[in-house]
Amino acid sequence: MLKIAKPNEFDLVFKLRIPHYREIIVTRDSEMPGNVLLDITRVLQLLKSDPREDQQNIRRLLKSLVNAQNFLIVEKLHHWLQSLFSRTLNRLDHRIVVDGKASKLKYRTCGPAHTIEVEGMEYSVDFVPAIRLDAEQNVFRTEQLNYHANIHYWDAIPKPLKKPLITESISFRSSFYDAEKAMLRGKHENCRNVIKCIKKFRDVQTNLYNLKSYFIKTLFLWKIRFEPESYWYKPLTVILIDMFEELTDRLMHGRLDYFWDPKLNMLDIYSRNQTIEMFRCVQGMSGKLRRVAKARNPTYRSLLSVLQAFSHREERIAIPRCYTRKSHQKCQSNRSCIIPQEIINFTTGPKRKTERIQIGASTFLDPELKNFDIYKSVQTMEKFRCVQGTVDKLRRDAGHTIYCSLLSVLQDFSHNKEWIAIPSCYPRKSYPKRKCVKRLNNHSQ
Repeated sequence: MLKIAKPNEFDLVFKLRIPHYREIIVTRDSEMPGNVLLDITRVLQLLKSDPREDQQNIRRLLKSLVNAQNFLIVEKLHHWLQSLFSRTLNRLDHRIVVDGKASKLKYRTCGPAHTIEVEGMEYSVDFVPAIRLDAEQNVFRTEQLNYHANIHYWDAIPKPLKKPLITESISFRSSFYDAEKAMLRGKHENCRNVIKCIKKFRDVQTNLYNLKSYFIKTLFLWKIRFEPESYWYKPLTVILIDMFEELTDRLMHGRLDYFWDPKLNMLDIYSRNQTIEMFRCVQGMSGKLRRVAKARNPTYRSLLSVLQAFSHREERIAIPRCYTRKSHQKCQSNRSCIIPQEIINFTTGPKRKTERIQIGASTFLDPELKNFDIYKSVQTMEKFRCVQGTVDKLRRDAGHTIYCSLLSVLQDFSHNKEWIAIPSCYPRKSYPKRKCVKRLNNHSQ
């Protein structure tokens, strides 16, 4: 999983390796694309002929997890795992001690995951069970298997169905996590950086909570299949705009195919209204990015509009009041913002810096003072000074057809832990230059 902020949620897939697992008969679920059925009849026969006590114990356990036709049942498997988690937590007294400090553990289930949360802090681990299967047992014979050539196994995930009338489901979701990881690892770092950008956008938009991380990954898996290797050497801004257009198109049509079995539409779990809500949230983003990237003289308002789209509410910089919405003041020829004279006098007068800070603090603590509005304006001006450098970065690209500045701009308004590494193909000392564009074009040839 690619994290774009502080790592406080972890997915841990643990493998359930059944004895003689290569003898499991795997068939596609005709009613649920992307799912498989697991018949362990042959496994039970082999275990029955083994006199060892541990093998007989495993046989008795497996017999309790199947139906009359010896198909593994999802719900029974989860009930058995729940008993193991509960027994272990009871043994630990539902708490863990780290560095002499005790923290309470809380256990819950959601979908296929068994989640353990550490109370008192935002920290949780999702334990996802998976049944290991051999590559020869793969029943999805499509062109996608070319990407699975060097991976000798795949998994079946016991994902419960959201249908209350079905109490004994025998359908397991296929999972090719290791093959997907290898596909992404083999691409240029621009691919992973754009994934992080879109995840960041998803996290700050309240209407995109239904856009799962795996949906974003699937979008990129399809792009990897249909684009040449040289595509990922294009500037990050170009790829980011393309992927927002791809996402908009998939949401508009309400269809995102599962990469390993295109018969499965992953958006079918949502109503049309939910899909339209996500579509409306992303539909204008590609155009907004393109206008800012190609603008010869981008305005503060257009730049801040993009930055706000990638920022949480508490991180956003308010568009200054001195800019009206219809016609806002532009920068002077020396690129300095027009600031009221009283503010300039307050911040650049003969007083020392420490004295000016004390004055600002006192006015903040006493809102009834007349200087309170001035102090707020000072804060706005300081934000202007921070933004000024980012505007200059975009201006450097004016006149070119390919732009590289957006990544650097996003870094200016991100915490260190959220920064996205600038690709090594970009010059680091003087960034960006025409050489950058020339070098990228050479890669794409």
